[in-house]
Amino acid sequence: MKWRKSHRSRGGRWHLFLPDKITGLQCFKKNSFIEMKILMILQSKFPPDIRVEKEARALLKTGYTIDLLCNNYTGLATEDTYSGIRVHRLRNKLFSRIINLPLFCNPVWVWKIYSLIISVRPDVIHIHDLPLFLTGAFLGKLFNIPTVFDMHENYPAMLKVTKGMFTLKNPYLAAVIERIAIRIADYIIVVVEEQRERLINLGVPEEKIVIASNTADLEHLDNLQIDLKIKKELNAKFTPVVSYIGGFPGRGLKTVLQAISIASSELSDIYLLMVGDGKGRKDLEKEADKLGITERVNFVGWVNFIDVPSYIIASDICLVPHPANSHTNSTIPHKLFQYMAFGKPVIVTDASPLARIVKDCKCGIVITSEDANEMADAIITLSDKRLASRLGENGRKSVEKIYNWKNTSKELIRFYKQLQ
Repeated sequence: MKWRKSHRSRGGRWHLFLPDKITGLQCFKKNSFIEMKILMILQSKFPPDIRVEKEARALLKTGYTIDLLCNNYTGLATEDTYSGIRVHRLRNKLFSRIINLPLFCNPVWVWKIYSLIISVRPDVIHIHDLPLFLTGAFLGKLFNIPTVFDMHENYPAMLKVTKGMFTLKNPYLAAVIERIAIRIADYIIVVVEEQRERLINLGVPEEKIVIASNTADLEHLDNLQIDLKIKKELNAKFTPVVSYIGGFPGRGLKTVLQAISIASSELSDIYLLMVGDGKGRKDLEKEADKLGITERVNFVGWVNFIDVPSYIIASDICLVPHPANSHTNSTIPHKLFQYMAFGKPVIVTDASPLARIVKDCKCGIVITSEDANEMADAIITLSDKRLASRLGENGRKSVEKIYNWKNTSKELIRFYKQLQ
C-alpha cells in the first residue's frame, strides 16, 4: 500500500492507491469511453423513492450505469435489478434496524461502500441526503472519486421540526455535520432556489450547486392507469372532495381537520381524503371524532405510488398544509407538482417555495400557516367549480411549460456531462 500524486486531483493532492495483489486493480481512472458509472447511496430502503427513481431514469436514458446501495428492512434480495438500476441492499438480519443504522461511523455501511467501490469502480459517488454523506465522501477522497451531495431537504431543520433530540437524531449535531458536508462535497444538488440561497449564505460557492427540483414526470404520470371507480363513487355522494396525500407527523393536519369542520357549516357535503399514514394517525382520528366530522373523513392509509393519481383525480381541491418553518422554507414536496399535473387547484401555506410557485402559476390559494379559518375560507372559495377549473388549468399549463421533469432532468444531465 502506498501513496502517489494523482494527475486527476485538483491542486496535486495525494491519494491512496492499492496494489494489484490486494485489489486486483491498477488504480481508479476515469473510463476511457463515454459511459459513466455512478454509485448512488441511499439511507432508506428502495423501492420506493420517487426522487431517486426519476434521477436514475434520466441518467440511465443518457447511457450512464447506476449502482444503488440502500438499506433493507423487509428482507428483499441483497442483489436485484429495478428499472435498469443495479440495486445492492444490506443484509436483513435480526436487529437489522439497529445494525444497519445509516451513520457515518457505522462499519457495516463503511465496508459495503468500500466493497462496491472496489467492484463497481464508479466515476462518481452520488449520496442522497446527510446521514451517510461523510462515509461516502471519505471513501471518495480516499480513491479520488468526486462526490455529489443530493440534499433532498434541510435535514437539520427537519430533525428540529420533528423534535429529534436523541443522540442519533440531534438537529444540532446534524447541523455541524452538514457544515462539514457542504464544504467537502465536490458538487451539491438541491431541490429549490431557497435552499441554494441558504447554502450560498453559508459560504458554498455558487458554481458548486445545481437545482434539480421535485417536479412532475409527465411522461410517467400521464401513462399511469386511473381507477375511475373511486371518482365515480365519491362524486355521487360528496362535493367538494378535498384531499391530502403524504405522511402524517408534523404536516399541519390538525389544522386541516379543523378547517373541514368550519367549512362544513356552508358545505354540507364536504369530504376529506387523507391518503397516507404515520405515527400521528391515531391522534388525528381522535381529533376528527372530537370535532364531530368522522363521517366526513376517510383515512385511506398508504397506497402505492401508481395508485396515488386515482385519488388526485377523484379530488376537487388538493392541500399542502405544511407549516412554514426553517425546513419547509427550503424544500418542496413532490405532491404540489403532482396536484398541478392533474389540473387540481391547490391550497398551500405561506412556506416560501410553496407560496412562490403557487402565486407565480396562479394555480391556487396561499393561506397563513396553521390558520384553520383561512383554510376553511379557501376551501369555500374553491367550491366554485368555475374558479377551481381555471386555477387547475393554470397549474397544468405551468407543469407542461416549466415544472416538469423533462426540463429539470436537462439540468441534471448537463451537470453530469461536465463531470466526464
